[in-house]
Amino acid sequence: MAEKLATPAPDERLKYATILDCFAKGLAQVHFKNGMAANQLLTLLQSTIQDCLLAVRSMPFNAPLQMAAIAAGILKGKLYYTEGKNTDVITALKMVIVEEDKLIYREPQEWLIPARQYLGALLLKMKQPALAEKLYREDLLANPTMAVLCSDCTGRGASMVPGSQITMAVLCSDCTRACSQPVKRAKQHFIRELYDGI
Repeated sequence: MAEKLATPAPDERLKYATILDCFAKGLAQVHFKNGMAANQLLTLLQSTIQDCLLAVRSMPFNAPLQMAAIAAGILKGKLYYTEGKNTDVITALKMVIVEEDKLIYREPQEWLIPARQYLGALLLKMKQPALAEKLYREDLLANPTMAVLCSDCTGRGASMVPGSQITMAVLCSDCTRACSQPVKRAKQHFIRELYDGI
């Protein structure tokens, strides 16, 4: 994660790349408990979102503005949590979930980090396990192949999920870094059984 902070910012003309850079670096700053730097990155992200070209949709893809708003909302929610604003966390991330649900599904997906996982992880930290469970169950239906908890955060790894093909790495909603273990595609019914047993 520290390596990401050391990478140079993209060319300022590349608006969507700038947004993703601010998002990733902002999450890293939150992780390192540097709220001031994370807020500065959120401010830059929000000002970059104002570029009208981000609203232009190249059919059949989603408009970059849609993913940019999701990135901004997730970072805002993480910052609210560090400030102890739990009600604002829930409000911000529920708004992000609504935006994420509006995305047109494509292969590969244009936004790979489900907001429900971020909110679920923060709800667990806020001692609201019932609501977190509800969100995780919703997420399993929408993203059955991403139902793996980060081994670095929880002691559970990709090896717990049987399957046939390596498909993706999971970005952990708690530690905000890509897990090093490969994630295998799992059948949806198995994932449901797995989570029913936890």
